[in-house]
Amino acid sequence: MFDEPSSYLDVRQRLKAAEVIRSLLTPDNYVIAVEHDLSVLDYLSDFVCCLYGKPSMYGVVTMPYSVREGDDTFPRCSGPAQRSPSQA
Repeated sequence: MFDEPSSYLDVRQRLKAAEVIRSLLTPDNYVIAVEHDLSVLDYLSDFVCCLYGKPSMYGVVTMPYSVREGDDTFPRCSGPAQRSPSQA
């Protein structure tokens, strides 16, 4: 599990970190990364989940999306109580 592995790295370092993380993936194991940089996620991920909620109240993790679906869904990843009427 990696928590924001690209934080404070320049572009080349981000790509190298993503390559190293992807190299850890085998048919027998998974690699989980929490990342806010969508370009790194695009390179790093096969599937993405969106997380949202309210601190100390509730949290939701979506089902896995393909990277393309997740990139399209990510801007809308907010719970029903957090959506504005224009997003509903």
